[in-house]
Amino acid sequence: MSKNKTAFVSAIVSLIIGIVLFIWPANALATIIIFIGALTLIDAVSYLVVALREKQLPYWITAIVLFVIGIVLFLHTPTAVAVFPILMGIYIAGGSVLRILSCMSAKESLPHKSLHLILNVVTLILGVLVMIHPFSTAAMMTKLTGLFMIIDAVAAFIYTLLK
Repeated sequence: MSKNKTAFVSAIVSLIIGIVLFIWPANALATIIIFIGALTLIDAVSYLVVALREKQLPYWITAIVLFVIGIVLFLHTPTAVAVFPILMGIYIAGGSVLRILSCMSAKESLPHKSLHLILNVVTLILGVLVMIHPFSTAAMMTKLTGLFMIIDAVAAFIYTLLK
């Protein structure tokens, strides 16, 4: 599967998870964490493939971090529920940084490059906010994480479609 197809599938899964988290926060978190673990492992494999091809350190680091996060989400779900906001902040911010770097190094002819940069800077800021200021209630945090995942999925869709 190519990086573009993997990114597209990942964005679809992110969008679905984001919607479920936003609409049903109280009942969805533990189940969704397992799905997010799967999504994270899919992304880890995708970044590993790119790392093997590109031989660039940021892709290796991202693949390793995503793999560890995915395994933790699967094997330690109750603990993951407790640290979910921080893990999602890392995931969202890290993906945004990589898409920003990719966009910056892309040809000037990349359509809607400024829109892509703006969406990913917003997503990066939201990811950092999740890490710095986790909210006091799990339901509110889950709803906000769902919203952030929807925004991140839209940014990933746009990047995938324009690349």
